[in-house]
Amino acid sequence: MTHADSIESALRHDRMIVLAALSALALVAWLYMIFEARAMDATGVCQCAGMAMSGPDVKPWAASAILPLFLMWAEMMVAMMIPSAAPMILTFAMVNRKRREQERPFVPTGLFLLGYLVVWSAFSFAAAVAQWALHGAALLSPMMKSSSPLLAGGLLMVAGIFQWTPWKHACLNHCRSPLQFPGGS
Repeated sequence: MTHADSIESALRHDRMIVLAALSALALVAWLYMIFEARAMDATGVCQCAGMAMSGPDVKPWAASAILPLFLMWAEMMVAMMIPSAAPMILTFAMVNRKRREQERPFVPTGLFLLGYLVVWSAFSFAAAVAQWALHGAALLSPMMKSSSPLLAGGLLMVAGIFQWTPWKHACLNHCRSPLQFPGGS
């Protein structure tokens, strides 16, 4: 079997390769999240930044805490969002395989996944900055519990109002029929 034949054989099993890679990525993120949670339960301190996560720590965190907060949010995002995105990523890989077989242009599945991770990483960064700022303003405890009834009520109202917006319905329409995206030419 030549090198080209072995590559072609592997490409025929792309679904299993993609599924194994996604599973491994999510598993590593979950294992690290479990490791961090156990360490935090034992010490009350986030091991990644030395930030006290329980007790009377109400003083603002240093700006250097944003990086570990971002990493925490990003790891949670990978652990939770990759499994939910797996069907779409596998569908994208299938469409790509067919496009390759027809010698049509295609986008590598890894690049598609990278785009997904970039978007969720941007969200993770925004969440980390928001958590850092809300903690600094004493509106959020280190364990992300609202310290302000006004903040909690305001967030609940915003979430409720969102339920009636056209934006929510547009999002749902696109989420309910995702095949329009990879199936398009």
